[in-house]
Amino acid sequence: MKNAELDQLTDEELALAAESNPDAIYILIGRYTRFIRWKASQLSGTAEADDLAQEGFLGLLSAVAGFDRMRKIKFYTYASTCIVNRMLTLIRSSRRN
Repeated sequence: MKNAELDQLTDEELALAAESNPDAIYILIGRYTRFIRWKASQLSGTAEADDLAQEGFLGLLSAVAGFDRMRKIKFYTYASTCIVNRMLTLIRSSRRN
């Protein structure tokens, strides 16, 4: 599948396509970059925004790997939860140190 075709897919379809096509992940990263950076800037304080964003991107990758279409939830809902949870985990661990 070409990138132009991948651009037309929903987030749910891209998450599933990512199993066999790494370009699908790049498109999802592009779609979620703004959200991740925005959320990182909102939560920054104890942790640097760049560190939080890095954790957010790891959360996105974990959402792609763990997404189950059969659960009938939107990928955005699942991914945003994974992203924010990764950021909050970093904040909690930085408070302990």
